[in-house]
Amino acid sequence: MKKQLLTMLVAVGALLTASAGSFTIKFKSASGSDSSTSFTSSNFVSNGVESGKEYINGCSLAENVYAGASGFGLKMASSKKDGKVTLKLRESAQFNATSIVIKATRYNDKGVDFTVNGNTVALSENTKVLEDYTVELDGSILENISLVCPSGKQIYVSEITVNYPDPVVVPAAPILDEYVQSGQTLTVTDGSFNVSVEDGVALWYRPDYGTTVNPEEPVTPAPVDPVDPNQPAEAAQAEGEAPALTPADINEANGWILADGSGPVRTIKIATSVVGIELVCVNDQAVSPVVNVSIKHHNSTTGIAATTINTNAPVEYYTIAGIRVANPTPGLYIRRQSTNVEKIVIR
Repeated sequence: MKKQLLTMLVAVGALLTASAGSFTIKFKSASGSDSSTSFTSSNFVSNGVESGKEYINGCSLAENVYAGASGFGLKMASSKKDGKVTLKLRESAQFNATSIVIKATRYNDKGVDFTVNGNTVALSENTKVLEDYTVELDGSILENISLVCPSGKQIYVSEITVNYPDPVVVPAAPILDEYVQSGQTLTVTDGSFNVSVEDGVALWYRPDYGTTVNPEEPVTPAPVDPVDPNQPAEAAQAEGEAPALTPADINEANGWILADGSGPVRTIKIATSVVGIELVCVNDQAVSPVVNVSIKHHNSTTGIAATTINTNAPVEYYTIAGIRVANPTPGLYIRRQSTNVEKIVIR
């Protein structure tokens, strides 16, 4: 079973660590001098792109864009018309781009500014000398690449490179014995259980003692907000999701405990007073999804499940329909105290 768990973790990790950095789209040149036939939006990708087609989902605009002289890529604009081209990127190539680098040069000695996604680029005075020009972006998702060159001031563009930061690598969630999932109950035998994790991550856990206290470190229970007795318990909970955890949130001050060990399988030991536990994997960038399970204790010697009930915990009453009742009248109810839940009749 451990081998199966590790195989799953490696597969998940591979999905989360896709290659990063940059990709380049190179444009075709004519075999000799400049072509006089403009590309169209329907044939630009097939006829105008030399490499990087796998990043392109089509061309939505191509006007006065030609195959330039050998080795220079595209020639954009004419003496009387602007040159324009807009490429749509595939979803798999849409990153939080930080910059676009364009390899371009003047066609002649006329001064020219052209735009890349609305950003103005001023070319140097060099003519027919391809140079790199960088356009800084704001890091938002890049869906299209758009080039515009004004009429009468033609340029050559040989390639475009899109740069983006390394993605945040989120560790896979820890996998518990018997594939117990978050929200389910884990049976803990003799106070310990195993957790499978990716190599190189830290495993942290946070025990839940219910309404009891940790005998090793007494704490004061948090105050409970008043509940409308006419609403189901689910409706009384606050709406909205909790903010995502960051590595800075996972520390002893917040009740988390670092599990021992550094291998792919870690053993966690807990007291019988623990009724639930949260587990996360942490690397230097992110925190895995939280696995939150209830705990059922089992003693292998006696075969008896261990339970912990705090008789000093407040008692709650619910109708059979699950509606909480502050002052129950005679009838059939569900009574909950600590981890003990039972049906009772009040006469």
